Amino acid sequence: MRSLCLFVDKKSKFTDRVMITLANLQAPVSTVVGPAAEYYSIHFPNCQAIDLKSILTLLPILDNRNKAQFIGLNCGIPYMISKDILDRLPTLNIHPSALPLNRGSHQSFWSIMNNEQHGATLHWMEVELDSGPIIAQKVFKCDPISTAEEVQNTSAALCLDLVRENIIEILNSNSLPTGKPQLNGTSHKKKELRKAACIEEDELISGKRVLQLARATCANENGFYITRNGKLVGRIVISNIDKLW
Repeated sequence: MRSLCLFVDKKSKFTDRVMITLANLQAPVSTVVGPAAEYYSIHFPNCQAIDLKSILTLLPILDNRNKAQFIGLNCGIPYMISKDILDRLPTLNIHPSALPLNRGSHQSFWSIMNNEQHGATLHWMEVELDSGPIIAQKVFKCDPISTAEEVQNTSAALCLDLVRENIIEILNSNSLPTGKPQLNGTSHKKKELRKAACIEEDELISGKRVLQLARATCANENGFYITRNGKLVGRIVISNIDKLW
């Protein structure tokens, strides 16, 4: 059986849940890499923790190992893993959207605003963001009332299901699954969000669009913005949306 090299960022609730899932599966983990490596390595016996300031310092370690015996799993690093590492270490990613829709950031916001299906995807990482072949996927429909926070929670739970249902089989396989190539999709950067979450104070928009904005920003007290000639007038924060009259 192969073993895992886990990529982690700082401590987070989602990464906590991924670690617990892997530990419950008794998945073999040889290395945990990233700022919270020491914290998360305690879940796995005989595991090496590498707290890297630069992830490229992992290269000599990978070069000294049997590459066929290891795969990577991204458990929350919010930046690209370099081609030099991906060439040496096939690495899986769990992404909280129905790829190829909504690569990149703020997946629940964009899927609500564009009335697209939500989901979670297990895929191989490539240099281009969230673009690698799909190993497994779960989707659910966009309904007219769910908030971004609710969508995020459901997508995160489905991400864990994908790990739970697939990782041991992948580690045990004689040859790694190639996955299904992604078609053309959509991608979004963080800087796009502010413009999309703004309404000019004299702008005429439908009630449907207001509801979409309210749902799409109803998470972590984000809110949407009212502007005048591009300058902020006020922020509207939605804490809950329901159908009660």
